[in-house]
Amino acid sequence: MQLNFAGTVVLAIITSGTLSAFISGMFALASQRKQARNGVREGVRVLLYDRIKYLCKKAIKAGGITSDQLEDILSMHKVYHDIGGNGFLDSLIVQIKALPITHES
Repeated sequence: MQLNFAGTVVLAIITSGTLSAFISGMFALASQRKQARNGVREGVRVLLYDRIKYLCKKAIKAGGITSDQLEDILSMHKVYHDIGGNGFLDSLIVQIKALPITHES
């Protein structure tokens, strides 16, 4: 089947519009996924901040820390920094590193 010039133009317009809508939809989907990942990342960062602060203050109040607790806190602190955490917890980390290591109770 051979299209005349007008048919070819109409087909080109429809095809370009469809392609444009498809590409716009793909960009919107990618943007939504990125926003969802950023939201999850921010939520994890806030939870890590709270948990690290709680565990550090608990160890400081107890006057000592077990090696397992210290390892867990330092591991969480590293992840906290890796996902964009600031330095607000650094002073607590210095304090718990200076605590005596106690035995598991």
